[in-house]
Amino acid sequence: MLETTSVLGMFTFSFASMFAMVNPIGMTPVFLEQTQGRSLSERHSLAYQVAAYGATLLVLTLFFGSYVLYFFGVSLADIQVAGGLFVFYTAWTMLVAPPARTLDQKDISAIGGDIAFFPLTIPITAGAG
Repeated sequence: MLETTSVLGMFTFSFASMFAMVNPIGMTPVFLEQTQGRSLSERHSLAYQVAAYGATLLVLTLFFGSYVLYFFGVSLADIQVAGGLFVFYTAWTMLVAPPARTLDQKDISAIGGDIAFFPLTIPITAGAG
């Protein structure tokens, strides 16, 4: 039987790892930027959707991720290199991009789509997981 200290240590390690990966403090400005011009109730709804999508994605990846990588013949090192290149590309485009114009409510409704899954869940929130 597992000791209480080992269970507590395992929980602490898992929580700290997930907290660092999801990074809710660092994601706050990104979320606010992506939901600019939306009402408070819409932001709350989107936050719950992002949390549900992210949790589902991370749990599915935990159980089936290695099988998917094996099926496509991709190693973990390949994923790490591709992730590093993606982060570099994203950072570079943010660095050299011209200032974005602000959107009014009509522009936001014209864009449409579910921003809770993409880009807020994948790749920003749970993409690192």
